[in-house]
Amino acid sequence: MKKLGVWLPTRPKLRKIDNEKPGIFLDAIGKVIVKELKKDFVVIEDLDFRKASVVNGKVYFNGYDAEDLDGYLWFSHMDKNTDGHDMLVLQQLEKTMPVINPSKGLIIGLDKFKTSSFLKANNIPVPEFALVRPNDEKTIRKMFQEWKSVLVKPRYGGFGIGIFKADDADGFMDIIDYSQQETVYVEKFYENDHADWCGINVVGNKILYGYGKESSKIKGYKVFDRAQQGGKMINHEPNSFQREIALDVAKKTGMDFFGVDIIKTYANQYLVVDMNTFPGIYPDMAEPEFVASEFCRMIKLRLNKRQTIKDV
Repeated sequence: MKKLGVWLPTRPKLRKIDNEKPGIFLDAIGKVIVKELKKDFVVIEDLDFRKASVVNGKVYFNGYDAEDLDGYLWFSHMDKNTDGHDMLVLQQLEKTMPVINPSKGLIIGLDKFKTSSFLKANNIPVPEFALVRPNDEKTIRKMFQEWKSVLVKPRYGGFGIGIFKADDADGFMDIIDYSQQETVYVEKFYENDHADWCGINVVGNKILYGYGKESSKIKGYKVFDRAQQGGKMINHEPNSFQREIALDVAKKTGMDFFGVDIIKTYANQYLVVDMNTFPGIYPDMAEPEFVASEFCRMIKLRLNKRQTIKDV
């Protein structure tokens, strides 16, 4: 059997995800995935890429030579710096084996400006967007004349933290000056009904499930989770348009598993407003055994293709 390196820390309940407690999957999901994988692979667990070293181009996990592996599966908190240690280790691993999820899709999805730029270039519908300097007053005023209102979003943000709506240029520039940001990412604000908002999780180019958010997670114009715990989902079956968009994102980005958030504007436009490189996959939304079987299916396909970064 093929050897699969695995780093899937879990958490016993919904709680904040950070560097010290990096688990994203709940125990009920993560442990079942590992159990299912052991039926088809020799699973080498607890290989934390964040603590790995690279020596002369070879990756070592606390002395364990990664070249002994046929593939590597990970899902945890990480440093989002695309030139940081964590990303560099993943990219080095990719030179000799399939890595799930791959760095290419991560780099696209971690940075909201890069996400919108990539999706737009690949004909996937996104809001109109901009990356502006706070002192570029003429461009900012022209932007507000055309768009009226914008959403300011942290490029590397998550859980809705730091997103705010600005309705005029002067107010926008005042807040940005106060925050002392050197560059700001914004999207045109579109009136929409949260009842039509749909998150979709995809695994191995298949829709896992669609979801909405409980009212406690809706704060005006955004989905908001100050505690950074995730969860609080409700079933929302995606329609054919939303499904097509989500699968197109999978195809274009090469992500093995991820989520997208799609709104429907009052003008009947479907727009991708977020790409979730760390999707919330919870046992109250899908049976753990079903999730595990989908992950196992996806990983078998990836390892059979044996695609490395050299092949991309």
